[in-house]
Amino acid sequence: SVAEQLAAFHAAHPLTEAATPGGDAWVESVVAPVAASLDELAAGPDPVDVAGWRAWLDRARAALAPELAARRAAGRAVEGHGDLRLEHLWRDDAGDIAVIDCVEFDAGLRRLDAASDLAFLSMDARFRGRPDLAERLLERYAANADDWGLYRVIGFFEAYRALVRAKVAALRARDPDVPDAARAQARESIAAHLALAEAVRDAAPARLAVLVGGAVGSGKSTAARTLRDVLPGTVLSSDRVRPHVMHSVASDAWGGGGYSDEAKTAVYAGLFDRAGAVVAGGRVPVLDASFSKQAWRDEARTWGERLGLRVVFVETTCDAGVARERVAARQREGRDASEAGPELVERSRAEWEPLDAWPEADRFEVDMGADGGADRVRAVAAEVLPKPVKTARVREKT
Repeated sequence: SVAEQLAAFHAAHPLTEAATPGGDAWVESVVAPVAASLDELAAGPDPVDVAGWRAWLDRARAALAPELAARRAAGRAVEGHGDLRLEHLWRDDAGDIAVIDCVEFDAGLRRLDAASDLAFLSMDARFRGRPDLAERLLERYAANADDWGLYRVIGFFEAYRALVRAKVAALRARDPDVPDAARAQARESIAAHLALAEAVRDAAPARLAVLVGGAVGSGKSTAARTLRDVLPGTVLSSDRVRPHVMHSVASDAWGGGGYSDEAKTAVYAGLFDRAGAVVAGGRVPVLDASFSKQAWRDEARTWGERLGLRVVFVETTCDAGVARERVAARQREGRDASEAGPELVERSRAEWEPLDAWPEADRFEVDMGADGGADRVRAVAAEVLPKPVKTARVREKT
């Protein structure tokens, strides 16, 4: 709910060119608050050694400057909330969630990269022991805002937000009017938030991608979500990407709702482009699409090789009658982004090209029509996960 609300709010409140500094000035406006938090942590009677953090910030500024400038040019600079933590979500008696208490005293704190607004909440969820909810928030926001590029910068912004909380705790810890017990708790918060900032700041690129393909109604989306939770990964669905690609590409190929081969080719290109940002952000992309033709699978292999990925294919299958019932139910309930109706089930099954050309070690078939389909998907995930490297343990002599 919050991801969808925030995506809509950001879309409705982009910053104009006049409201944001351009070029290097915008990058500096992003970096300056991080430096200010480090200055505060280094001050006072119980200073934190931030030399390593300053070096990290210099590297991050150089590495992310082109990305931050490109995001501003693409409209990702917004007038947002500015202080979006868990305590600023209000759930009423009906179960609806409202976002409250935005920053009012300083417009500069609200004028920011959309990923920075989002990162305060995802960081806070991680700090409270729910990284799964943090990842769901990011995935759902990215899908709704079509902002998959946020994965290239989210580690930086989550680290910044954790440093902000460490700074606030430091101010509390050195306040003589705060009781001793509360100051001790604040010092614990400093250490915990610094540890979290270090954990999220430098994500190594992913080395695995999973394609989940199959005929219409075969259980692809269920399998993809299961894989996402186990790996863990991030789901990118062709059904969610299609409207954005259709909106940006003017072509007769979109006749029939975007399900012509020409339209699908454009959707796959958009899917791979967005998945590249997920890879850069250290997440395993789980691509949910039909991948019914060898040509589109070849494109996926080429894309994966370019990024140095192992690309695994999970083919979902089920009885045709079960598939028709699923698709009809989705249409009745209006709970699916797909435009494919029951009439496309037989056509999609007839057009399916066998996976014979895919490397045998990297392809799996899962029956999602029978009981235990999710368990079989989890077994696949366990098989494709990188195995931990065993190292010899050296015991020091005393």
